[in-house]
Amino acid sequence: MRLQMRGATIVIACAAMATASVAAAQGKTTTPSAESQSIGAVVHRFFADSVLPDRSSMLTPRFDTLMDTTPPPGAILPHGARLVIREISHDSANAIFETETGPETHFADWYTYLVRDAGKWKIDNLRVFELPPAHYLILDSLEVKKNLPDSVAFVRDRMRLSASSNAVLKAHFAAHKAAMLKLASMFESHTAITGFDESGATIPANALPERDRKALSAAMHALGIGAALRKLDALQCVRYKIGGVDEATVGYMHFGASCAKPVVGREDVMYMERVAPDWYVYRTG
Repeated sequence: MRLQMRGATIVIACAAMATASVAAAQGKTTTPSAESQSIGAVVHRFFADSVLPDRSSMLTPRFDTLMDTTPPPGAILPHGARLVIREISHDSANAIFETETGPETHFADWYTYLVRDAGKWKIDNLRVFELPPAHYLILDSLEVKKNLPDSVAFVRDRMRLSASSNAVLKAHFAAHKAAMLKLASMFESHTAITGFDESGATIPANALPERDRKALSAAMHALGIGAALRKLDALQCVRYKIGGVDEATVGYMHFGASCAKPVVGREDVMYMERVAPDWYVYRTG
């Protein structure tokens, strides 16, 4: 579903939900601070209430203008829809919250960006990760097939991972951390290459010896990674893309010491969360 706003677009997307978070799997529990609970209450109201009688108390003037006549998510979501709200980050001036809505098998993943305005927390932007319905139709058809060729099974696994929750993506990295670090070492040692995909193609073309090309391709297939991407002027900023469609992508980022991290919510990256030193899971759209 796509909701047009003046100067902005809200996109409702589907994804598969994890049954437990990484923290829960590790037996860790945290108690939100009073301020975190206060910010979370603003987000909850935005997603739960069908009408916002006093928008100026919840939305910044900028975002209120962008929303125009578009109703809040609470007016669009089915009555009694499941809401799973969690804080991703917050400091004295900014906060980012994630909200999962809908059924556990095909949930929407919303990112709410808040700022402190005159001492009060207000929503300043909203973005949602989107994969097209065709992604899930194809994935569902592949999930029921048996004895798939390795090349097709690899596509299925990447599609499944691309449609997974952030908890699953973090757990996937944790389970394959050693292999991910090895893949990064292999790719990043070739400083003349800015791109490599699962087929073995490089940017620039034919830039790797056959032995190295096969080794990199095999490592990516084992991890469900579809491409490794960077720019020549930012060799220490590498994205290991799992998959996605058009601008909506998901994967892992590796940042070297000289890499300037993207500003989440203001650039193509709508979500970024640390999974290891210098490593982050990300979504774009």
